[in-house]
Amino acid sequence: MDRYYFLAVPIPEHIRLSLKQEADLLKDKWAYRKWTGCGDYHITLHFFGGLDPEQLEKVRLLSAETAAKHRPFHLTLSGPGGFGSKGHPRVIFFGTEPSASLIRLHSDLMCSLDESGFRTEKRPYHPHITLAKNWQSGESGDWRSMACAAAGQSWITDRIVLYSIWPGQTPEYHSEGAFSLKLS
Repeated sequence: MDRYYFLAVPIPEHIRLSLKQEADLLKDKWAYRKWTGCGDYHITLHFFGGLDPEQLEKVRLLSAETAAKHRPFHLTLSGPGGFGSKGHPRVIFFGTEPSASLIRLHSDLMCSLDESGFRTEKRPYHPHITLAKNWQSGESGDWRSMACAAAGQSWITDRIVLYSIWPGQTPEYHSEGAFSLKLS
């Protein structure tokens, strides 16, 4: 089976555990086909799909070069959000407070990838941590206004990671390389 790959900001364990607690509360009210495992929480920067060995090496090189041009930065959780219907969105996620550093990093990565012939997303970037997707059932309501203990928690982002996807495994996402942010 061909592997799919994506670049992402990893989430530290203490934040992942807080997000899992939030997801567990939501599971009592809504049924989704897929809940993201605690070890798989991340903020996607770019999804590639399949890559051949030459492309994979190019992604590693571009990721290392781009990451090295950025300083570590803070990210802060904002609260829950969703894509789709307010009553039962197709995806529920936890957002981050606006971060110019994250937007610059994403933009620089997209430019590097685009210049090297990779197909990049043209829609606006909305950084988020997916908790669940593919709504199945549950009561409708304004769950976005729920009090969330995880909101306001922050961490320092000091690297990006290239992940491969291994469906059916736990965790489902495996690191294929980490690239340090280190501009000093």
